Amino acid sequence: MNYGNRNASTPYTTNDLASGYLAACAVSIGIAMGSRYVFANFLRKQKGQKQILANAVIGYCSGAIAGVANLACMRKSEMKNGVVLTDKEGSTCYGKSAIAGKKAIYETALSRFVLPFPVLFFPTILNYLISKMRLMPKN
Repeated sequence: MNYGNRNASTPYTTNDLASGYLAACAVSIGIAMGSRYVFANFLRKQKGQKQILANAVIGYCSGAIAGVANLACMRKSEMKNGVVLTDKEGSTCYGKSAIAGKKAIYETALSRFVLPFPVLFFPTILNYLISKMRLMPKN
């Protein structure tokens, strides 16, 4: 995924790919374990659908923040040095822009934070609402 989502105008080494992957794994595991430790008393008191919803929040946060951490590790050179600006055809190069690089990283980070939301929350919220309205089959 890291290699396929890279900016082709910026060279990447195996070390860049490995550091991005390791950072994403470390952040995701750290957030999941840390939030479970911090919210352990709260999670113990929850039962049924509320516990499932709380687990979905923890999973979403760890996954979304891991995606942003991965992006920051993989594209830190673009934030620092900028990205190459070209015309629509890609034939004329206008130079590098650090402002455009930061904007690209910000927009990508925002999409990595927002896009997992419907996938992780809509089924959980629907299941919770169906259970609350007593429409969930018992068997």
